[in-house]
Amino acid sequence: MKGQLSYRMARRILLSLNNLWKGLDKNLLADIDSYLKYNYKGGEIIIKQFSPYNNLQGKCILDLGCGCGGKTASYALDGVKKIVGIDINITHLIYGREFVEKNNIKKVVFIGSNGERLPFKEDTFDMIISSSVGEHLENPLDVLLECYRVLKKEGLLLIRIHLFKSRYGAHLNYYINIPWCQFFFSEEVILSVWKELYERNYKLGKDTAYPYEEVQQAKSIHQLCHLNKLSIAQWEAIINKTQFKKVATTYLWGKKPIKNFIFKCIPFKGYIADYVTYVLQKNS
Repeated sequence: MKGQLSYRMARRILLSLNNLWKGLDKNLLADIDSYLKYNYKGGEIIIKQFSPYNNLQGKCILDLGCGCGGKTASYALDGVKKIVGIDINITHLIYGREFVEKNNIKKVVFIGSNGERLPFKEDTFDMIISSSVGEHLENPLDVLLECYRVLKKEGLLLIRIHLFKSRYGAHLNYYINIPWCQFFFSEEVILSVWKELYERNYKLGKDTAYPYEEVQQAKSIHQLCHLNKLSIAQWEAIINKTQFKKVATTYLWGKKPIKNFIFKCIPFKGYIADYVTYVLQKNS
């Protein structure tokens, strides 16, 4: 009985507090066209975050975990020789192909593939871009090793990771707006409220990104958002197991880099920074 009261109270508190924070624009997932346009604009922002290592001119690029291809299309307009977007979701790739055809964007190819076994020969790409994919990988070391294999000599891997311990690292903020909610409420309470809010939107036909059955069956944040919850230290350890040379590391608060030198020295930066970006180079 006490447990039930605590659960109900926690739900009420979460729902009440949720209205105090502004969440993501609910129109972003209303239809696939809106989502693709949002991703397309996001590509322009993301590639700037890797400056000065973001010159795509005349290069053969791999977009690892391209999703619906909006960001891939954006990168394609930066003078690439060719760009290949890969993803495990075939439906998303179909949307990507339709988007580039509709907007007459050339030099783009979409392929269904798993990052752990890339269907390319060694020394194929000048650069690999992977944005907000690392946090979803089940075997990140295997993926990094594959990236190393298919990169050309001195090629670059630009990887941007959304940190789980950050404000919205639990990937729940389309419906739950409270920052760091994963630390203040139990998964049971969070999932219950998230599903309730999702259900309201779904019935109005305003959510096309989350499959209904998957949402209903999810019993944890991991199942709902497919997160590996790796920390900065764990990522550093994984990178150190590869032959990659670490060229640059940048921490981001939202879209902006955190330039304070002292910040890089504090042990709990994974709770403050939203993202970490790595520029990794294949050794000669």
